[in-house]
Amino acid sequence: MHYQQRRHGIRDEYHVCSCCPPNITRLFASMDMYIYNLYQDSLVVDQYISSELDITNQSQGIKINQKSDFPLKGYSKIEILESGNDESIIYFRIPSWDKKMKINLNGLNFDYEVFNGYAKINRIWKKGDVIDLNFDFTPRFMRSNPNVRYNIGRACLFKGPILYCLEEVDNGKHLNKIIIDTNQPLTENRESIKTENFTSLNTKAYKLEDSDNLYLDKKPKLNEASIKFIPYYCWSNRGENEMLVWFNEK
Repeated sequence: MHYQQRRHGIRDEYHVCSCCPPNITRLFASMDMYIYNLYQDSLVVDQYISSELDITNQSQGIKINQKSDFPLKGYSKIEILESGNDESIIYFRIPSWDKKMKINLNGLNFDYEVFNGYAKINRIWKKGDVIDLNFDFTPRFMRSNPNVRYNIGRACLFKGPILYCLEEVDNGKHLNKIIIDTNQPLTENRESIKTENFTSLNTKAYKLEDSDNLYLDKKPKLNEASIKFIPYYCWSNRGENEMLVWFNEK
């Protein structure tokens, strides 16, 4: 039996088991069910993806257009294109990582009700109504359950729904020697790799100094270092190099 040989720090050019292409096709064919749903004669917005939905033949009697900046920016705009002028509810999913989601209705801040993790708005929808959804995309550090023994003392970094990582090409070899003080501020820079534009996250950190000795009777010296995070989906596009998601936390 032939087994897939996976090398550290590089994407495989070919998979023996071609599972991804048909799964992608299946995903696109069912995308509408992931973005919107109906619940007890109400419309549910589950995903913030630019799209158009026409349910004028349903009890809600509305047609909407959504323009979204997800996942790179935390903004989505939903406009009512058609309405039967009947009272109905629209539920907007609140991402579990967002504690500050804001909604503006026709330019005014709307104090929404939270129902089972969704922002609930019940009103008579009019043609031309505009719902602006603003999400908190402040970078945040996450830790795993301490029962995951290999992640004790480690953290990872998110911005909105996007996971970030360290790459050797930005931060030098031996990424496991990097120790990051998660209390330090992060700065954002617009960058690109090939044709992909993205936001990098940068901070000051420490790196353990190399030693020729196998064992040390003193604490290893920490040297300051400038560290750059890039979105995880961008890794391994600049040649073969080390990549790390779970880094040491000071």
